[in-house]
Amino acid sequence: MQWTEQVTQTISVHQKFTVQLENVRDRDKLTYSLARFVGTVTPKPSSQSTKLMLHNTATGSSLSYPIADGFFKAYITLSPGGNNLEFRIEGRKVHGITLEFSIPARDRFIRLVYVRCKDDDGRFQAPEWEDDSAESAKRRVILGAQLLQMFVAEKMREAGHGRRTIHFESDADGVPVCHDHETRLSMQDAHGFKDPNTFFRHLAKELVRSNFKNKDPAVCKWLVFTSFTRYMKPHDAPAPQNHTEAEQYMKGHVVLGGGGLAIMSTAGLHTWPERVEELYDRLTDERLIDSHNLMPIAWNWKPFHCNCFSASLGATIHEVGHTLNLAHSKQGIMRYGFVDLRNFLIDRDDGRAFWEDYQADFLRYHKWLNDGSIENDQKGPRLIEGNRIWSKHGLRSVQVWLKQEVVQRWCLSDTPNTFSMDEHLHEVRDILSSTFQTRAPDGKVKLVAIDSLGNIMEKRWLLPVD
Repeated sequence: MQWTEQVTQTISVHQKFTVQLENVRDRDKLTYSLARFVGTVTPKPSSQSTKLMLHNTATGSSLSYPIADGFFKAYITLSPGGNNLEFRIEGRKVHGITLEFSIPARDRFIRLVYVRCKDDDGRFQAPEWEDDSAESAKRRVILGAQLLQMFVAEKMREAGHGRRTIHFESDADGVPVCHDHETRLSMQDAHGFKDPNTFFRHLAKELVRSNFKNKDPAVCKWLVFTSFTRYMKPHDAPAPQNHTEAEQYMKGHVVLGGGGLAIMSTAGLHTWPERVEELYDRLTDERLIDSHNLMPIAWNWKPFHCNCFSASLGATIHEVGHTLNLAHSKQGIMRYGFVDLRNFLIDRDDGRAFWEDYQADFLRYHKWLNDGSIENDQKGPRLIEGNRIWSKHGLRSVQVWLKQEVVQRWCLSDTPNTFSMDEHLHEVRDILSSTFQTRAPDGKVKLVAIDSLGNIMEKRWLLPVD
């Protein structure tokens, strides 16, 4: 069951309305540049046209958001330092709050890269009314990264672990930077890859050999968007009726994450906003995707533009999760919950857009969500040897994976130095008994463990026979 901390603060009362924020307090400190506000207005405004105006005196920006049945979700960009935020309803000022935004002192970062082919200008596929330039693409990617950061932070807060989140390579204002990279591949070469894993390995090697300054995998992960993704349905072919049918017309379509790299197709990028001001309109855009000319994403619903945005941004979070050592789960973001990202951004109910509890517990100790220098890492002895997992710093989580899916896990609040799989063989066997032989014919599963300092241990493990 997902546990959610409720933070409620009455920030003002004037002659008519009271505004309450449920997820932030005055003087909260954030380490990311896009703030989210979830709250209620009482009494409920009688007019559906009544808006909440959010103003940041530090940046001078003002954004308005609808109030739906007394409920709102609002977003605004922060600048480093104190940000005085004012809330207005019907032109009347509501006493605001201050949020502190500080850029974390952190060695580890994720680098955003927009890749184009050597014989192409980097335009992405989009309907004619959209700006399809490389510069527009990078603005969309940057805002998507800010939304991703904010999602991780808010879900970690709800799990009781504070607003821990990932850090992107950023500018002096703490806003993520998106780099250009020209691949050695031509457009024809990029479209010629039949196996996404082969392309994944090719691009990984290119990036490692590129001219980027810091490529040490101990501190740098990559989130890459491919400009050359194309939906190429023949004009006389019928419109696809499901996602599988649509994918047969895709070229350069790679959505994979793991280790230090996540690669994302730009098939849905045309539905992403460039600026925060566009966010609400993009989230409510119920025009149908033209499935004769564009990849119709989100087949679990009608392929509206808003569902395409939700599913493609949610898929980005899912693949970044794989780079953070998360496997597929039974529910939530690491299953199919990533398509519910729209719920998290706009609706009262977040739907399936969450980390499972054991995943949030795992990320609580992950080095990529915690401050500190790699020079101060205390590695020390830790290992998986035989049926024993050991770390002198105390173990926090142990998981059993089968084909990139968690089949059993233990969250260790007492932080033992040793965890013996011998003591848990029967419960693992019981879970795997019905499918083990068909899904893992070599008899092996994967053990994954993390200790209190974020050291991660992984090993293929042969399940002992009775």
